[in-house]
Amino acid sequence: MPQTLNKICIEGAGGPMVPINDSYFVIDIAKQNGLAVVLVISSYLGCINHSLLAIDYLLNNNYKLHGLIFNGDFDEGVKNSIINYKRIPVLGEIPQVEKPDKKFVSEQASKINISLL
Repeated sequence: MPQTLNKICIEGAGGPMVPINDSYFVIDIAKQNGLAVVLVISSYLGCINHSLLAIDYLLNNNYKLHGLIFNGDFDEGVKNSIINYKRIPVLGEIPQVEKPDKKFVSEQASKINISLL
């Protein structure tokens, strides 16, 4: 990875085990570059199971899981089930909106508690 003084964010949409090709997965980008992982969780049927499986995979394979971001409107019980599983820090919560605009994105970004070295 090129050297920079800027902080960068690489989005791996779809989850850590989404294949890029026959032998390379989204999460391999983080491993190859020694990057910390922020897991973004959306609210949908199955999100508890998918989130806990992703958390287990990341921790069991020695990734630095920096924290969680909840994207959408969550039932408190669902959110707590995920938070309480391994006590991963919550970096932020982004509410569901129909048409996010530039102002909304900027406001939400300023609320996210990401302080990566």
